[in-house]
Amino acid sequence: MSKLKIVVTGPVCAGKTTFIHSLAESPPATTEQRVRNPSDKSKTTVALDFGRATIGGHPVNLFGTPGQARFHYMREILVDGTDGLVLLVPSDQKNAIEKTQELMMPLTARMDSPIVVGITRTDLAQRPIHEKIQQSYGSRALEIKQIDAREEDHCRYLVTTLINQG
Repeated sequence: MSKLKIVVTGPVCAGKTTFIHSLAESPPATTEQRVRNPSDKSKTTVALDFGRATIGGHPVNLFGTPGQARFHYMREILVDGTDGLVLLVPSDQKNAIEKTQELMMPLTARMDSPIVVGITRTDLAQRPIHEKIQQSYGSRALEIKQIDAREEDHCRYLVTTLINQG
């Protein structure tokens, strides 16, 4: 059985690294560096995160992308040959949907793999954004679900949805 390639993407502070950590069977490889002006966090991914997991009996390679706009080329490299994409949208960020759409536009042009959307950080949100995300991604996403990237079961559910589609 060949390994599946699942890419986890989204804007800064969406929970991509946390998502990979929640599913990885051993400590994942990360490329986090200190941020110069820490606001919400002290480190950020600059190239990728990588972890391995077995989900539903399938070996899965998980690749987390950087969220900063300046690392767009890494996202484009990582989506090549993907079997599925997990898009994380942080509901507590102003303009999260717009940032996510900008990030996704070049990716969806490069791939035809299935997509699932995880709405993260809902415990910190001022207002719900589920309806806006449904309008933006409802026709393309297999599933749109509120998740906590720290919870393995939530993360496993999204990846299982992608696996079952294939």
